[in-house]
Amino acid sequence: MKTISWSPKLKFISKVPVVSLSPVSAGRINELIQLILNRQDDEISQLNALSLDCLRKALAYEVLMAYMEKVELPDETRNSRDSIVVSFQEALKCDAVRFRDVRHYAQLQGLTPRYFSTAIRELTGYPPFYWICRAVIVEAQHLMLDTTLSLKEITYRLNFTSQTFFSRWYHQYSGETPSQFRKRNRMQKA
Repeated sequence: MKTISWSPKLKFISKVPVVSLSPVSAGRINELIQLILNRQDDEISQLNALSLDCLRKALAYEVLMAYMEKVELPDETRNSRDSIVVSFQEALKCDAVRFRDVRHYAQLQGLTPRYFSTAIRELTGYPPFYWICRAVIVEAQHLMLDTTLSLKEITYRLNFTSQTFFSRWYHQYSGETPSQFRKRNRMQKA
């Protein structure tokens, strides 16, 4: 939902909050709910947590697709800048670890960094650099949950020049050091 939660199109849902589901959509949604409920009873592991996260996202998208197939959106909800944000979010999934420069994402879309930044800020409420940092932090946290990886290995995988630089960067943008994150998550599992 992160890739679409910014969209002005979703504001339309408050005007038409309820729709009837087709039997096919209802079946898919119920199937996903059952998978989630069954998975929640499984042992707690990093792989299970990732699997649950994916199932929840699939459920959210399935509900949204069921909604969109029943509701015709008015033309005024369509915005040419929507595609800029969608493309940016897609690029972040692939490139955030390698590219942390706004200029890279603007060039991918053939836009100036200034126009690109303005469009992203207007539609999401945050500048592109915020989203780039969030994507890197999320990836770092996924890697740090794997206790078999050293911080040095994580630093390398995230394309930082040194472990010290990564630790400072992570602390600056997340509010805690990588060691604090790992310690906190070890205590939650215990």
